Amino acid sequence: MSIQNDFQEDEIQNHLYQNDKLAKIIYDHKDIQNCQFEHIDFQDAQFENSFFVDVIFSHCDFSNIKINQTLLRRVQFHHCKLMGTDFS
Repeated sequence: MSIQNDFQEDEIQNHLYQNDKLAKIIYDHKDIQNCQFEHIDFQDAQFENSFFVDVIFSHCDFSNIKINQTLLRRVQFHHCKLMGTDFS
């Protein structure tokens, strides 16, 4: 399945995503666990009321995204672009 199809589900676990795009979309009530994202474009996306647990982001672009009321537990960002990212 593609990353766009997977993100239509509420729960995502144990996946590796590479070289894809999830930009300019609002994601609400997502539970993402034990996943790895490499070279993913999240520009201008929005995550609300979501959970990220044991997730690794590598070389991802988070420019101008909003992460509202979202739990980040044991999340790692490696060489990611975070300019304008709103973690409120």
